[in-house]
Amino acid sequence: MKTGYYELLGVSETATDADLKRAYRKKALQLHPDKNPDDIEGATQRFALVRAAYEVLSDPQERSWYDSHKNQILRDDDDYGTEDEAIPSIPSISVEELMRYFNPALYTIIDDSLSGFYNVTERLFERLAAEEIRHARSQGLKEYELFKDDAPNVNVIDSSMLKFPRFGNSASDYTTQVRRFYTEWSSFQTVKSFAWKDSYRYSSAPDRRTKRLMEKENKKIRDSARKEYNETVRSYVQFIKKRDPRVKSGISEFEKQRKKKHQEELERQVKEQRNPRITRNG
Repeated sequence: MKTGYYELLGVSETATDADLKRAYRKKALQLHPDKNPDDIEGATQRFALVRAAYEVLSDPQERSWYDSHKNQILRDDDDYGTEDEAIPSIPSISVEELMRYFNPALYTIIDDSLSGFYNVTERLFERLAAEEIRHARSQGLKEYELFKDDAPNVNVIDSSMLKFPRFGNSASDYTTQVRRFYTEWSSFQTVKSFAWKDSYRYSSAPDRRTKRLMEKENKKIRDSARKEYNETVRSYVQFIKKRDPRVKSGISEFEKQRKKKHQEELERQVKEQRNPRITRNG
């Protein structure tokens, strides 16, 4: 189990915003390179964890999410596979595993390196998209059969052949790619059936009435699992969007261009009104 965010900052779980700010400043001073001349790299890494913890706890919405899913977020890789849970026939990421990615410390390196923000995030969304296509195909959903999001060489496949937009890298254009990515993934709806979550096997039902009760209970379990999965993916999209450097700069430039086009359109209309003959004669 990784170190919890409250523990990293040295505060209690009832800490106020003021408590968090004081604790963060104290840790920042303690871990400053000037105070750790013999271990600058280690101090820098520890401070990155402290800063990540503060970013989450100082945001009411993210703090609430963290408090509700703390154990899942902080689990180590070795903690997985210990539960007696049914395994889907098609490999599928679980909510528990997905929670690991809600750790800001994973995204402190903002570049295109293998362990950088863009690569880590892109690989996860590639996996989510590929799983959707495989599950859709296994269910015979014709509207998905031509998409190739699950191809091993997905990087070289034309975007028209992909169901889900790619996350991209640091050079991805905001207007044509990044904005579309967040718009579509923010309304994510899985096609997964979650049949592997069923509690009852219909073959063991002694009569039709019992079978109907089993089906009803299994449907309730599947619907609950599907809802949790959808909400977790959409929450992760917002989690990443908040940390994506392309978004802030992209929105600013997008708005700038939008206002420019609007102004040009107004000027064109004014010019046409002043010169009606030019408009009529082309």
